[in-house]
Amino acid sequence: FEEPIQLEKVEVSLKEMKKKIFVKAQIHGTYIVGEDDSGMYLIDQHAAQERINYEYFLEKYSHPDMTMRDLLIPITVEYPLSECMMIEERKDLLKEVGIDLEPFGNGFIIKQLPMWMNQINEHLFIEDMIQQILKDNKIDLLSLQEHAIATLSCKASLKGNSHLSIESMQTIVDNLMRCDNPYVCPHGRPTIIHYSAYELEKLFKSRGYIYYNFARGIDNRPVEPYRERKSVGSETTLDHNYRLDEEELVNILDELCIDVSN
Repeated sequence: FEEPIQLEKVEVSLKEMKKKIFVKAQIHGTYIVGEDDSGMYLIDQHAAQERINYEYFLEKYSHPDMTMRDLLIPITVEYPLSECMMIEERKDLLKEVGIDLEPFGNGFIIKQLPMWMNQINEHLFIEDMIQQILKDNKIDLLSLQEHAIATLSCKASLKGNSHLSIESMQTIVDNLMRCDNPYVCPHGRPTIIHYSAYELEKLFKSRGYIYYNFARGIDNRPVEPYRERKSVGSETTLDHNYRLDEEELVNILDELCIDVSN
């Protein structure tokens, strides 16, 4: 038995939630099952976390606070001399996205990162940003920031087959519902699929679905008592000018269920 993961608390903007979804379970370590009065929700935990991270890092880069934290172990990167010269020319761009390079041996050393840049693979992020300026010598600050936001959002997100505690799943769902656009990930994939109570009843051909469709046809019209129905040939019919009581309607629904199954 694998112990569920307990996520670390992540700083998020405490905006009002668009709705409250109550977490009930997890499927295959990938999908969160939730509910509210309107029905059931399936939530892709990776896509949800990516949307949360995207809006978090977008806010940080939109209102930059470059208060730095010392890395426990400084990160060193090495490159050929020609690439080191290109990086040196453009390292001011990297500083704007939170990477402050200092010359060191055959490359550079990074001793600090912004306080808010946590729970990421720091070395992979730095390497990725450096590769961007090496591949595109015309890249500007806005493009580099956009790439940084997308990279940070994905790299810091949960992967599939991550078994979470109920508390951790509830935190993800609550934070997702605080996002400006909680329904799609940054790549445009859905984060949530909603099944209304009516859709669930329809899928299972449950009594509630049949009642809904049957009642629509006779709403606000009195129907004669079920026990006084008239027989016409081999069929028994109801006039439209009478209302059924609850017990009689249940009896009809039971018969309808038999007819449907046959």
